[in-house]
Amino acid sequence: MATFKARVLYDFQGESGTAEMTISAGELLTVTRTDVGEGWWEGLNSKGQSGLFPEAYVERINASSPPNIPAPVLPPQASDWGDPQSHQDDDWDDDWDDDTYSEIANNHAPSQTIYM
Repeated sequence: MATFKARVLYDFQGESGTAEMTISAGELLTVTRTDVGEGWWEGLNSKGQSGLFPEAYVERINASSPPNIPAPVLPPQASDWGDPQSHQDDDWDDDWDDDTYSEIANNHAPSQTIYM
């Protein structure tokens, strides 16, 4: 049987003088045998210690589950959109600062009212 990883769900205090291993919740184990006895598995902890522990106290970690991949890093121009400080030197809005419509309104020929 191939080895696999398992995450410890509950603390288990192994009895001294036996092959039982003390395990702590959250710990990762490498399971080396599942045919030890009903309800018991054998494995290694992160310190390389080997021992038996209750199968019900661990959860098998599937090799097919997606790996933990960090979020992508956005390019600088995309990551500073919400930061007003990042646009202080930008001249993107200079054209909109001109009051074009008021210039058009002030430069047109005066309207004439014709009465009949």
